[in-house]
Amino acid sequence: MNSLVAPDTKVNERICELQELVRTSRKLHIVGSKSKDGFHHSSDGATTISTPSLSGVVSYDPLEFVVTLLGGTRVLEVVELLEKHGQYLPFDPLLVDRGATIGGTVASNAAGPGRFRFGGIRDFLLGIRFIDGRGNCIRGGGQVVKNAAGFDYPKLMVGSRGTLGLLYEMTFKVFPKPESYATIVATFSKLDEAVASMNKLASSPLDIEAIELIPIEMGSRGYELAIRIGGIASALMNRLNRLQKFVPVSMLLQDHDDWRYWRAATNLEWARDKGSLVKLPITPNAIAAMDKQCSKLLIDRRYSVGGNVAWIATVWNDQWSQQLGDAQTFLGPLPIEDNGYPRELGPFGRAIKYALDPESKFI
Repeated sequence: MNSLVAPDTKVNERICELQELVRTSRKLHIVGSKSKDGFHHSSDGATTISTPSLSGVVSYDPLEFVVTLLGGTRVLEVVELLEKHGQYLPFDPLLVDRGATIGGTVASNAAGPGRFRFGGIRDFLLGIRFIDGRGNCIRGGGQVVKNAAGFDYPKLMVGSRGTLGLLYEMTFKVFPKPESYATIVATFSKLDEAVASMNKLASSPLDIEAIELIPIEMGSRGYELAIRIGGIASALMNRLNRLQKFVPVSMLLQDHDDWRYWRAATNLEWARDKGSLVKLPITPNAIAAMDKQCSKLLIDRRYSVGGNVAWIATVWNDQWSQQLGDAQTFLGPLPIEDNGYPRELGPFGRAIKYALDPESKFI
């Protein structure tokens, strides 16, 4: 049995305690490791629930490629456990070295560059258990890949930010980890050339793991494309040779250099000490307009997941929102660091909130 396995008796006792806490509290604020401070808009009088008190592995079967975890388990521990069996979470969870928990990762939908090839957290989350606003334990999904029983709670809870209930158990499917990785960094003087190459690579049959578009010194010195591939070590060089025919290569990263480069990317080190970090949905065709506005405002940014996710690092406020203008039609501020703008719920969101948390206890 793995040392991370949580004792059933203590887990059940803790869950019962949390159920009672939910029933007797007026407002509840769920906190993990606080690696994503922007999600923590607490209020006076709210009871804080700390999820690291409920952590560990419920079950793990490497032969079935399925792992079940308690919500307060640190992602770093999960990564290390899976690596011992040659497996991993392909959606590249963010902020691993800052202590991110698996529950917080799901609640904030914090997937990284690896989402490009294999999909996001929703594509790997098989089942969940959570405590709703009435103090009831709710189960959704299951522990097998093919499971169509009941309402799809797992997908609903991804990105819910702790406002629909206390997510305390999750089951994931995992993948075999590639034997080796390599990254090519290509440099472009013009943005349109970089975007065109990115689009060409994204539609190519090269089995690319991740593609990131990065302005060099906020675009004043051009743009970089970071293209990562992984697989059998003996075949990697031939694949690299094919890849180099698509882009002007300026740097090749292998082994530890490759690992260090992408570890820095998933830990969002480029955005440290730059104020708020905002995640925005985008399309490759919209990058030019957004980048022009960001360049004028001297905003640090980078484009991930093949140009479908934009990250903006700045002191976010109404002025930035207004000056971005039409970009707001496809922006939806999602703070990782604090920007002071909690998300507004639409009619459908309010209906779901009422069904699961009728007294709006979870904030």
